Amino acid sequence: MSSYDGSSRSRERGLRRFMLRVRLFLTAGAKTFGTGLMVFFPLIVTFLVLNFVFKSVESLFVWLFGLTNSVEATAGIMLFTVSLVFYGGYKIRRQEKWFMTRVDRFLAALPMVGAWYKVMRDLVDRLTNKDSKEMYLGVVEVPVGDGHVLAFVTKREVWKDGRVMLTLFMPTSPNPTSGIVLFFPEDKVKKSDLPAEAAFSRIISLGIK
Repeated sequence: MSSYDGSSRSRERGLRRFMLRVRLFLTAGAKTFGTGLMVFFPLIVTFLVLNFVFKSVESLFVWLFGLTNSVEATAGIMLFTVSLVFYGGYKIRRQEKWFMTRVDRFLAALPMVGAWYKVMRDLVDRLTNKDSKEMYLGVVEVPVGDGHVLAFVTKREVWKDGRVMLTLFMPTSPNPTSGIVLFFPEDKVKKSDLPAEAAFSRIISLGIK
């Protein structure tokens, strides 16, 4: 019996050592994989963004081809659009405001599209301080539990009861073109010292910068 008990305890100790080695191996493997993932994470995010851009361009090309049924006509429209974007950027860099004024008037006059364009143009103007009367009002920290999230103040209103309410836009990460709109009393949020560019950079970089 003593010989049997000794061999049984020996097998148990061997099994424990084996399980401990397996656990250490899996832990080390998980840490190594996590480290490698963090190294390649910027590349992965870049690939996903480029994939989104390529998919969008491909969808636009397919949609245009469905309208024209011609590769030449579709390519011509795409080339004209790209040229127009470059031309607009060139004019803006030279501070020729008449070009964007005409583009604004043309797009704002389009049915259905004009309403969306006006909203997006107003948002861009607020965030870039182009309108001196209703300019961008800064970055605030919205409390969430023991922490906070960053949001951009797009409007400040004083209600009839004396309360000051803020309209906030909280973008998502790493794609700041989407997000949610929040309505908070001014005394419930904390003003941040971050400029708009730094706040956007922090959101896009997943908080790294």
